[in-house]
Amino acid sequence: MIKDLLFGKKKYIPTEKLGTFEARFKANSQKVKTWLSTIRIEGYSDEIVIILDGNSSGPFTKQIEHVTPIVENIEQFDNKLRTKIQDNSGLNEKFKKFDLKELRLACINPWDETRNNFELSYEFMSDDTEGLSVIYENEKIIEID
Repeated sequence: MIKDLLFGKKKYIPTEKLGTFEARFKANSQKVKTWLSTIRIEGYSDEIVIILDGNSSGPFTKQIEHVTPIVENIEQFDNKLRTKIQDNSGLNEKFKKFDLKELRLACINPWDETRNNFELSYEFMSDDTEGLSVIYENEKIIEID
């Protein structure tokens, strides 16, 4: 196929908890690539897009290891996020017109590869034009915007 010649062939890497990642590679390329997976978590609305860095062997193992607990414990993570927003007067004011129980994780992607942290993009179920971004590092929420 012409698409395979121009962009490389698709490669699929299944994972136990994060779905099947896919990326395109030209022959024997070892460059860092973006791997993409879309999963649905039981009892959670909509799909979650997970974007990780990797090479031709697959997503980097360290990134998989750091993202998996977020997905496995999404309800606890969401509760921790809501509490942080409610406990911060500036964030509480910023999001006061929204029901924080409507927040749903939409996407996880690497933020700063050197620090192995991630950006989690959230949307409100009733208003997908509004959302917030969370920077997560070392099992802690370090920034909410």
